[in-house]
Amino acid sequence: MRNLLGFIAFCLAALAPIFAAAQVWSPDAKQLIIESSTPLRLDFTSASAAVAPTPTPLLPNNASGSLFAFSPDGKTLAYRNGSGSLVLMNLADGKTITLESHLEAPVSWAPDSKTLAAVCRNEAGQLILHIDYREGGYRIKPITLPFHNLADTCQPVQWVPETDNVLLAGGDGTKRDLWLVDAGIPTQLTQTGDALGFQVSPDGNRVVWIRRSPNTHYILFSLYELIINARSLRKLDFPSRLPQVNPNPHDAVDAVTQVVFSTDLSHIAFTSVQHKSPTTVTVWLTDIKGSMIQKITTLASPSTALPSFSPDGHLLAIFGKQQQTPVLVLFDLQANLGRSITLNSPGQ
Repeated sequence: MRNLLGFIAFCLAALAPIFAAAQVWSPDAKQLIIESSTPLRLDFTSASAAVAPTPTPLLPNNASGSLFAFSPDGKTLAYRNGSGSLVLMNLADGKTITLESHLEAPVSWAPDSKTLAAVCRNEAGQLILHIDYREGGYRIKPITLPFHNLADTCQPVQWVPETDNVLLAGGDGTKRDLWLVDAGIPTQLTQTGDALGFQVSPDGNRVVWIRRSPNTHYILFSLYELIINARSLRKLDFPSRLPQVNPNPHDAVDAVTQVVFSTDLSHIAFTSVQHKSPTTVTVWLTDIKGSMIQKITTLASPSTALPSFSPDGHLLAIFGKQQQTPVLVLFDLQANLGRSITLNSPGQ
C-alpha cells in the first residue's frame, strides 16, 4: 500500500508543470540558447551573425532538451533530456554523462565550475537537492527539502558564492519563500510566502528579493535585502508606483508574474499582465532604485520563458510570440536600443 501511494504521488508530481527556463546565455555572452521543441543555439561571434543570427539545432540528432545552464568556465552545458534526467555535455567533444533523474529546474553552478546544485523529484514526490561533482558523484549526501514546489516566477536555485551553500525559492500551495541550505540543513529565511524572485550578490554576502504585491494597482512590488551571515533584514527604497506601469489605480497592471535581476543587482526585468480584452503581457526594465522604467516589448500571450540578462548585464533577451510568430527580442541596455529577431526555423 505504501509503495502504491508513493507511486501515485510521483505520478501527480510528474504531471505538474515544471519550471520553465529562460533563454540561456553563455558566460561570454556570444551564444544564446532558446528552448523549444528542438532547442536552438544563436551564435553572435561574427559581425554578420550579430546583426542577423541564424538559429541552429543545439543537440545532436535534433534531440529534445530543456533547463539549460552553462558552467561558468564555458566548458560544460547542463540540461534536462527528454527523459527528465540531468545530463552534462562537454562542449569540446560533445560527450555526455547522466547524473540524476527527474530534474525540476536549471542547475546552479559553483563559481569554480567543479560542482553544481540540482533539485530533482523522487518517486515519493519529494524535492531532493543534489550537490554533485561535474565529473560525477555527489559532494554531500542528497538533501530532502521541506517543501514540494519550486518558484516558477524566477530562477529558483542559486549557489551562494564563496560558500558551499545554496539559496532556493519554494514552498507549498501558493506560498513561496526563500530557503538557505547551509551545511546540508535547510533553513527558512522568509515567512511571508510571497517571494516573487531573488538574486544572490556576486560576493555571496547578501540576497535581494521581490515580494509580490497583494494589489498592483496601489503597490507594484516591494524589495528587501538580507545580509546572509548576519541575518539582518531591511526594506529597500523602491516606489510603490512607476509611470506607465501603475501610475494610478485605474491605469495599472493587474499582476506581476515574472522577475529577474541582472547579476550585478543594478536592474530588474519583470513581466506584467493586464486582464483586459485581449490580455496584455508586457516586459519592463527598471533600475534597482525604480528611478527609470522602460517598456521593452508586448507579447501576444503569456510567456513561460523568463527574460534573461547576459552575464555582463549589457543585454536582455525575451522570447515569446507576437501575432503568433516566435520572436526573440534583444535589448541593449548601454545603447538603449532593442530589436526583434523572427525565428522561423525548424522546431519553432
